[in-house]
Amino acid sequence: MRINPKSDEEVNPLEFCREKEIVGVGHELYMDRMYDTLEELREAHREYEKEHYENHTRFKQDGDFSADLRYILKDIDEGDYIWVNRSNDFYLCRAKGEWDVAANQPKEEQEEYISNDIHNLHRVEWQRIPFSSVPGFVQRQFSGQFGTIAKMRDPINDTTRAMVEKLFEHGELAGEIPLSEVKQHVQEIPPQDVFDALGPTTTEDLVLLYLQSEGWKVIGSSLSSSQAEIECELVRSNESAVVQIKSGNSSVTPSDFEKYTDNSTVFFFVGDQKDLDSYGNIEQISPANVTNYLAKNIKETPQPILSEIQQIAHRD
Repeated sequence: MRINPKSDEEVNPLEFCREKEIVGVGHELYMDRMYDTLEELREAHREYEKEHYENHTRFKQDGDFSADLRYILKDIDEGDYIWVNRSNDFYLCRAKGEWDVAANQPKEEQEEYISNDIHNLHRVEWQRIPFSSVPGFVQRQFSGQFGTIAKMRDPINDTTRAMVEKLFEHGELAGEIPLSEVKQHVQEIPPQDVFDALGPTTTEDLVLLYLQSEGWKVIGSSLSSSQAEIECELVRSNESAVVQIKSGNSSVTPSDFEKYTDNSTVFFFVGDQKDLDSYGNIEQISPANVTNYLAKNIKETPQPILSEIQQIAHRD
């Protein structure tokens, strides 16, 4: 969720929501009545939209709530978790109670809700999460395009749910963890769980470390954003290669890289993409091979990678 509704420049909707222990969205309503049921609220939104807007883009044709209203008013259950992001600031909220609206608040407080453009809301508990403790799969959710609020895409599983619950309880997964414990967890859990915890940058770092352990040397001048379709170029004795590294649900199309195959090997690391059989000069890097390298070299692993891997060790 991104709390950034249309509001006066002198107010801060995110801080307002933290103070009131809510998350919320705009979509104005009549302020001269109370709303006790979702059906009353749905009818009022439909009526208000019809009266104030020529194009009813914020209401579905069947009269149901639009997406952000539906999430806030219908789809959040008590105990659900909501990630909130603004730039590099991340917060984790846990839902409590039920939906509410600004019109139901005491008269003396309503103007503050209006000025912050928070009209429809859900009561939550807030926890600030340091950027270094935000799991990679969460960072990737916010790198994609969506409006104010959206349901989290995969991966949602026992490991990631336990990680989120532990983060909310502690705010961050701090403290020294014996490297032997981290190593044990890396060896015991599926490789994809490791990469779910890693962000895009740490995934790239780890894969490049693995390739270097295989004898490949990175050409520093090739680490340039001007070569967006590859991460970098590699050399090993008389061999050359290029590598593309994707994380999360991202994928690659091998045919887009055929121009490199005449003189180089093309390495792909794309997490759990299953349709990438190695052929010719195209090779898929196995996540299991990378995590095996990680377990064997845990003492030499850079701290940013370890910090994110440690979250998995805290999941129980």
